[in-house]
Amino acid sequence: MKTHKWADLRAQMPAEHRAEVNRRVAAELKQMPLYRLRQARRLTQKQLGEAMRIDQSRVSKIERRPDVYVSTLRNFIGAMGGELELVAKFPDGRVKIGSLGDEDLIGIVEDDGLTPDFAPAPQHPAPAEGRSPSKAALQPKLKT
Repeated sequence: MKTHKWADLRAQMPAEHRAEVNRRVAAELKQMPLYRLRQARRLTQKQLGEAMRIDQSRVSKIERRPDVYVSTLRNFIGAMGGELELVAKFPDGRVKIGSLGDEDLIGIVEDDGLTPDFAPAPQHPAPAEGRSPSKAALQPKLKT
């Protein structure tokens, strides 16, 4: 069986097909498990563990967990030289979560990034005793 270089095969693809392949690759790169992200950054578990000041076995456990604390994920990403950003998506917009403390700050995410206007997290009225708040009461009023 004759082998072919990928560059030659790619050059023979129609432009629309190449564009679709590029789009799919870009989408896959935007979503990857932690171990793939670490590998893409060309780090071993041992190197990442040293940066996080934990054992390699703990790095392995973090990568295999189905659920991790935000602080653990922030440390994991930070040890690779990145910064974790949390964004909540709603039907009427996206909101970047600034912190997770009592004095939370939120900002509206637009196509060009985070707007400079920050607002304190909305305070939801307490529901009547024994009742759950309505969905409408829990939806923040987003600035546009």
